[in-house]
Amino acid sequence: MRHKKGSLFLLFGFAVAGVFIALGTAHGRTKNEPQDEAPLTLSKVAVVDMGRLYDGSSAPKEYERNEQEVAQDADKRIKILGGIEYLEPTEIQEFLILVGKFTPTPQEAERITALQTLSGTRGVEMRTIQTKEAASLTAQDKKRLQTLLDASRNFRNVYLPNIEAQIRNSAIARAQTFRVQQMTDLRAVVGKYAKEKGFQHVFDSGTLIYSQNDITEKVLERVKKK
Repeated sequence: MRHKKGSLFLLFGFAVAGVFIALGTAHGRTKNEPQDEAPLTLSKVAVVDMGRLYDGSSAPKEYERNEQEVAQDADKRIKILGGIEYLEPTEIQEFLILVGKFTPTPQEAERITALQTLSGTRGVEMRTIQTKEAASLTAQDKKRLQTLLDASRNFRNVYLPNIEAQIRNSAIARAQTFRVQQMTDLRAVVGKYAKEKGFQHVFDSGTLIYSQNDITEKVLERVKKK
């Protein structure tokens, strides 16, 4: 145990010695030695509270509005799904691809309507067969009725839960992407201000504990004017 402690202290001593050697080398440079860049001073470092900057801007309201729009869009897409339960698997896949587009072309919109109409027609067909007397049902009627019932059951038990989950997850991802873009835009404002004021580095207050150059208020004033 003593041997391990001695080794640790020895390693620590080497590390400290290395730091002082590095500092001594830096201070011991002659005036004629070329410098890669100007030394970093406290006046070149600033700090900004990104959380406070976000909360003080219009971003939270914009995010809330976007979140509501995304949720409404998801509800609309899920509601549409209720009218395609009698489509065949390949038709369902085609429908989902078309509905998944945010701006479908006129031709795609027509195809969406056509698939919904097709499913509705099959639904009417199934209900018509169901109203017939059992004794009058032909073998073809029974087979067709079973096919339509299986399609409806398979859609509601297999396809629909997964599709709804995908739509909800997609909505969450869209909202998160919007939030990321908001933070990117705010960082761009911070970067522009820092460049104007000659700061080489700007740290988030969550990363840098203290800095005498807190530019949060100044950047917030600029953000509010936008």
